[in-house]
Amino acid sequence: MEKEDEFLLEYYRNIRERLTSQGDRMWARFNYFLTIQSALIGAFYIRPESLDESLRLYALGGLGLIWSVLWFLIAAQDLWFYEDRYEKLRAFESDHIETQIGFSHVRSWHATMPMWKKLMCFKIPKVGSTTFSAICPFLFIVVWIVSLSAFVCV
Repeated sequence: MEKEDEFLLEYYRNIRERLTSQGDRMWARFNYFLTIQSALIGAFYIRPESLDESLRLYALGGLGLIWSVLWFLIAAQDLWFYEDRYEKLRAFESDHIETQIGFSHVRSWHATMPMWKKLMCFKIPKVGSTTFSAICPFLFIVVWIVSLSAFVCV
């Protein structure tokens, strides 16, 4: 193997590793935030009916809303870094690998898939599972706003 080929191979491994490690860190943070969010939701909704703890509920709701906003900001940044690394990897593959081996990312297999499988296996263009990492905290923001609004109205 030539020196330049070795360098390109090492560079490719490096960008793949950075993408993979960014994804691992992103999902680890997602799980951390989701666990705390679930505990806050549980503490807010699972309470004895006989107790009137409005201050506690406002505090939990406010904390949940703040936690959701913080989660969203971190998830949006994570997603940006992940997408940036993915684009760099795709550009490298397009410039150096696909030209050498004739590989293409055209997914013709989906066109021949039975209809029942298409219902279970689909992709919304430009939205993948990594995008869910930023959608989820946004949905929790909505849940907290609705929950606090409903609590105030009662």
